[in-house]
Amino acid sequence: MFFLLFYGIIYLSKSKKIFMIDEINSQPPVSDFKLKASYWYVTHKVQLKKISIVSLVLLNVIFYSYIVFRSSVMFFIEQPNYLKMLNSLSTNLVDYSYFRTTNQPASLRIASFGALPNGVDGVDYVVNLENSNENWIVRQAEVQLIDNGKVVDKKQIFIYPGQAKYLVFFNEKQANQNSTSIALTNIKWQRTENFVEFSAPRLNFVISEIQFQPASLINKRGEAPVNTLNFKLANNSAYSYWQVGVYMILINGNGVVATNYLLVDQLKAGEIRDVSVNWAQSLPPVSTYLIEPEVDILNSSAYMPVE
Repeated sequence: MFFLLFYGIIYLSKSKKIFMIDEINSQPPVSDFKLKASYWYVTHKVQLKKISIVSLVLLNVIFYSYIVFRSSVMFFIEQPNYLKMLNSLSTNLVDYSYFRTTNQPASLRIASFGALPNGVDGVDYVVNLENSNENWIVRQAEVQLIDNGKVVDKKQIFIYPGQAKYLVFFNEKQANQNSTSIALTNIKWQRTENFVEFSAPRLNFVISEIQFQPASLINKRGEAPVNTLNFKLANNSAYSYWQVGVYMILINGNGVVATNYLLVDQLKAGEIRDVSVNWAQSLPPVSTYLIEPEVDILNSSAYMPVE
């Protein structure tokens, strides 16, 4: 029994040695290129170290030389221009007075002004105002009637771009026309773009079936003269308005012979109103008529709510 155990241990020891020898012999062989490369590295290791050191020194010299060069350029060449630019930041380089002059709206123009007898004790002063600007709205302006340097009456008015508008001071005291004038004050401008596209669907009023009947045709002898203007006012827009003002101007040639003003209440979208206006006075022959509806489409309170 002892001999069997002894021979077993010896057999296992020899088997292990044989396995280790086989394992060593099983490693892949080293190629000639790797052997040559290893040999070259070992024989040139010192030279490679020196070359690396010299390369790093040269690289540092290049970097520091560039830093010195750029610093010299910045301090001696670029810095004066930079300081000059900084000092110019506080300088006003924009001519704002010229900018405001070239971009401000053209003044509101008084195209005509005159007095008309109204058939009673007073006169009607008729003013024609023109806003020649295409992109500016006269959002509000105060028109003052001045007699001998005193303001005797005043009205508020708005005028849209490119619009000529009549304004009438009704039944004023008769005065010397040479001492009576018009003044425009407190004008508030509002810039706008594409106002025509905005206003066209909102100011779509149509005047039709205009008939003027002078007193000479409808009045009998001995009766007070009454001239009548009849027409239809149609609101062809999609908007309903609480009030629509209508100026009516009777013209003979190039001159205004009579005026009137009427407020049409609650003119709804698509509605057509019959309008009739009388002048109880003698008038010269009338050649044409000017009927101008007006509503402040920029004022939200002018619109009636949608039903």
